[in-house]
Amino acid sequence: MNKPSILFIGVIAFCIFSILIVTNEGKKQDKVFESNFVSFKLANDNMSNNPDDAILQLNKLQKILIDDPYFYKSLGTAYSFKGDFNEAIKNYKIAIKKYPAIILDGQFDLIFGCVAYYNKDYQLAKLYLEQAEKVGVSKSSRETLNKMINENNKKLEETNE
Repeated sequence: MNKPSILFIGVIAFCIFSILIVTNEGKKQDKVFESNFVSFKLANDNMSNNPDDAILQLNKLQKILIDDPYFYKSLGTAYSFKGDFNEAIKNYKIAIKKYPAIILDGQFDLIFGCVAYYNKDYQLAKLYLEQAEKVGVSKSSRETLNKMINENNKKLEETNE
């Protein structure tokens, strides 16, 4: 065999070997991603029944999802189910900082507004409830939004008297 043929066979063998390694590593990453996704979904699905467990599960994923605004939205919601509205607000604010366009999600704004209301921060509640009204919420949430806006306006009037 001449040198170009041996070189060609070497390059082909290297390419095949590289593809096998990359494929194997990709499969490992897929398994990790799937495991993390399942944990994230279970935490979200179970947070109304067991917010402490959801918070625990989400905190285990924090290093992986540290830049994901929806991680902080979920963590904030879990804290709101627990009744820890200060932590909920803190996490919602992080979600906004990570992804400012999240405030274009009316459901997010409604939830944030409700949490702020229950935390007795009526100005913050007004801001997010009005944002929810501006960008819109689902048909099923419209009644809740209107009720919360009215209740919040009453609280604001009471505090100004």
